[in-house]
This record gives sequence, structure tokens and C-alpha cells, in this order.
Amino acid sequence: MSRPSRHARSLSDSSAPAPAAPPPPRAPRRTAAPRKRGRPAAAAPPPSHAPPPAAPSSTSGGVALHLSSRSGTGYKKVYYRPKSEPTPYVPEDEYGLPLGRFATAEEAAVCFARYVAGDISVRGQPVRVLQGNGLSGRHARWLLECDGGGEPMWVAPPSVPAPLLEAFLREERVAFNTALVGDLRQSSAACAVDEELAAACAAFLQEHWRDRGLQLGGQYVTGYASYGKTLQPQDAAEQSRHTLLLGPLLIQSAREHLPGFHQMEQQLTAWLENRHNTKFELYFAHGLRQGPSTLRSTSFDVHQDNEDYDFIEHTIVVKLTPDLTGEPPSAMQVVGAEPVSYAPNAGAAIHFRAALHHTSLAPQSDREHLKIAFFFRVRSRDDKRRRAR
Repeated sequence: MSRPSRHARSLSDSSAPAPAAPPPPRAPRRTAAPRKRGRPAAAAPPPSHAPPPAAPSSTSGGVALHLSSRSGTGYKKVYYRPKSEPTPYVPEDEYGLPLGRFATAEEAAVCFARYVAGDISVRGQPVRVLQGNGLSGRHARWLLECDGGGEPMWVAPPSVPAPLLEAFLREERVAFNTALVGDLRQSSAACAVDEELAAACAAFLQEHWRDRGLQLGGQYVTGYASYGKTLQPQDAAEQSRHTLLLGPLLIQSAREHLPGFHQMEQQLTAWLENRHNTKFELYFAHGLRQGPSTLRSTSFDVHQDNEDYDFIEHTIVVKLTPDLTGEPPSAMQVVGAEPVSYAPNAGAAIHFRAALHHTSLAPQSDREHLKIAFFFRVRSRDDKRRRAR
């Protein structure tokens, strides 16, 4: 019990204080629900209000169907969507993408079974690809329109005819390239470094570049073996022999020990900065052997040069070795633009935006050539401060 205040005692008629009233009972303490750790549970599919099937069929038209006792429709990955009447039955793939809409659960189950088996004949002949899901490899799905009617259907790559997929991808890439640079006739530009610098670099590489790599001072430079976008199916061992990966940590060794490299870098940086009125710096580079025997390793199919580092803005590829008189030139192509060829002299170079979809063109010459691809990024303020120290 607490003592009464002086003010309370002075107003009291009695010398003994009156007992204090008991405090009101406390409200029960609210406790928070225990927090669940880990990833949130995936959202459950909308409830199915489909009329229960009398007896789901295990086959239909010779197609084995996938039954499920936990599905409201009786079929695996087939859902009832009331808002989709009169075709409320929707089969979905493993990513939750709809494969079509059907009037009956059995028809939807047939569609799902054919999808699993890679068979889309139920929808007729494919007409065109409308959309991709943005994934690659076995996870890729394509929205395919067929001439059998009905809504387009998401299918796996084996079900998409190659000509239709190539046409769709080309259309997408041309649209992307056009949005990036506007006039595709201006998508690449010829430039050059001093011929003597390129020749000195080529001579050093021809003498010291072995199948296992290149010794630069106290460091050993090797190639890469995991880039699969080649004109012919990739050969990893061959790619490792014919590439040099000069990453950010090895660039300084190349500047100090690879003849002509630093001077070529300086000339290209100055050309790039003058052209774009922006400060750039070299972030990494690739050494390449290219010839008719390297279609599985260093002749590259359609790709972008900022796939690994999205901050790479510009690519300049320098041909270190000269062409012989009458020799067919090396060439490349930005998707949607005309092919461009390297000039015949050592030091000839081609510049383009790194994000552009582009491809090597198969060499027409029997000779091997050496090239270095220089990849530039915009120089940041932090880089400027670091250089000033």
C-alpha cells in the first residue's frame, strides 16, 4: 500500500488514514502470435468450386491422364476458374502459367498430359510464338498460337518449331536493338589503334600463349570454358585453349607485361570519350584466337556483352593480326543491321554498344587471327577519387 500524500493527510478528519481501494483488475495481456521464420508459404491457388467429377477418367482418346485425389477437379494441375466461363477449366504448368482454357476438366487434363509429354497436336499446327517467360534452358516456356483455335498455349522448348522460335527471337532482338540505338545503320563504327602496337601484342601472344594459358609477370592468365553461345555446339576444352580472360584483377598485369596493351587501351579510351563526351575506363578484356577451327569455342552466336556485368556500356574488338592480300576479312553483325568487316591492317577495330544483340560471322579465311575484345564502363566518381590519391 502506498503512503498518502501530505495534501491528503492535511484534509483528513481522522488521524488514521482510510484503507485505499483495491486497484482495478488488469486487462489480460495480449500476446503476439509467434512469428514464423523462413520463407513465406506460397500462395494457394484460388478455391475451386467446380462440380465434383463423377469419376475422373484415367485415359481420354488414347492419352493417359494425370489424376489427383487432392484436386477439386480430380486431375493434376487442372483448376476450375468460375470467371473464365464458358471455358473455366485451366491446366497450368509447374510455374503456374496457364496452358489454355477448356469447357471440361477432361479436355484440360488432356492438354496437361500432352504438355507433359511434349505433344501439342491437340491444338493443331503451330502458327507463331507470341511471348516467352524470360527463363532459359529447360525452364523456358513459349506462348504458342496454333491454327486449331482456342487460346494460345504455354509450351516447353521441344514443342516449338525452330523456325517459329528463331523468327520470334529475331523480331524481339531487332526491336530491342532499335530502341537502344535508333538507326541500326549506326549501330557499329570502325576505329583503329596504331598498327605497331597491335603487331607487337600479336607477336608476344604468338610466342608465349600456350594451350594452358599465358604467363604475365608473376601471374598466369587462363581462358574460360563455360560460354555456350557458339556458332556450333560448344567444346569446353577447345574454348579454354583459345581464350584469355583478363578480368579486373589481371588488367594491371596486362598493362605492365603485355606489349602494346596499355597503349591500345589509352587510344581506345580517348576515342570513346571523344565520341561520347563521357569518361570511361576499361573493366576487363578477352583474348581470342579465331579461325575456321574455332566455331565451337570463339565464334559466337547471338549474345550481348553485358550479360555478366550490366554496367558494361561499350565493346571495342581489335584485330591484332593483318590480312594477307586478297584474304576474306573477319566480320560480325548486329542483329537487324548489315554485316560489318574488319579492315585488313593490324589494329583494325569495330565498336558497338555492349547491350546490342550481335553475332560473329563464320570466317571465310583458312588463317587464324588474334583479337582482343575491350569492355568499357562509365568511370564513377569513386574511381576518380581513388586515382587521385
